[in-house]
Amino acid sequence: YDPAAVGGETDQDIWFSKKGADGSYGECKPLKSINNKYNNAVLGLSTSGSTMYVLNAYEGKKDFVKGLAVSNQNGAEWSSPVELEIPTLDIEGDYYGFHVNKTEDVILISYLGPNTKGLEDLYFSKKQGGVWTAPVNMGSVLNTTGFEISPFLSKNSDTLYFSSNGHGGLG
Repeated sequence: YDPAAVGGETDQDIWFSKKGADGSYGECKPLKSINNKYNNAVLGLSTSGSTMYVLNAYEGKKDFVKGLAVSNQNGAEWSSPVELEIPTLDIEGDYYGFHVNKTEDVILISYLGPNTKGLEDLYFSKKQGGVWTAPVNMGSVLNTTGFEISPFLSKNSDTLYFSSNGHGGLG
């Protein structure tokens, strides 16, 4: 939401900063090859750092078709993002979240969809044979009638973290 953003103050851009040899970071700069006039956000990065998963705000779609896109690093530049196909993904609400694990074989998704038990549920999709599976609802042990949002996996993918207003605790 910076006046220098491609879409102006009402849209978000992706910015980056490089770490110097002394451990300090340089000036923050917009990632021009990825940013467009819509909302741009990073959702995951491969372990090698050469594949970036972003909101699918390309091909003039803005938020009409909600999902993920993939960009690959080509030297110092990033390729134009290409839609990542997740079969039957049907996000009905205005709010949703994605997390791609470090090994790039699991995507966690929080959204309101046709089989949602509450206001926003947790789902997962797995990469099998080079393609992604349809999202699977994580069930009523995790999902409540409230919001289950912001999912992410630990580095070794053995612990799920998320926020909820349907379970006891502080979110």
